[in-house]
Amino acid sequence: MGKILERVQALAFKYRAAVMASVALLILIFADPSARSILESLPLVILGEGIRIWGLGYIGGASRGEETSTKILVTAGPYSYTRNPLYWGNTLTGLGLTWGAFGNDPISLRLIMLLIVALIYIILYWILVIPHEERYLEEVFGSEYMEYKRNVPKWWWKLKPYPLRKGEFDLDIVLKTEYWTILWIALIYAVLVVKVFSH
Repeated sequence: MGKILERVQALAFKYRAAVMASVALLILIFADPSARSILESLPLVILGEGIRIWGLGYIGGASRGEETSTKILVTAGPYSYTRNPLYWGNTLTGLGLTWGAFGNDPISLRLIMLLIVALIYIILYWILVIPHEERYLEEVFGSEYMEYKRNVPKWWWKLKPYPLRKGEFDLDIVLKTEYWTILWIALIYAVLVVKVFSH
């Protein structure tokens, strides 16, 4: 059973972007947004993308691959507060876009849609992808990662940063790697705006 789960986790890591793109496509197909819901969604989406940019500036292109790979254990920037800032950013962005997509629906349905998307993120990232990444980091960095793991939470953000910070923010990496995500978000909003004015 353990080996099967590890294989599933490896597949989830490899196809994590495709899974979330499929979820976004389904949301767009069934979306019934309002101008108000789109505006309400912006703070959460901006916060989520801001966290992503902050994290990507430190971890770089390693976060984009279909295979786990990194040259150093990054513990600076947002990684000094939480072990998984990119997935926090993704989750907040996804929830924001979901809220924006269903503005003309009853509040109960909007909350159900938020819950469904949150559960997809929890299963994909927190149950499948993160354990796969952590096995890799334990194998590569050994005691260095275990010390980091003991001091920095997996789920939440700590108030005081991890003292042994390693890594530097590189804006060039962000500009080279994050434009696709920003383009996707812009396209999603464009579709939502078109849907608003096509009623």
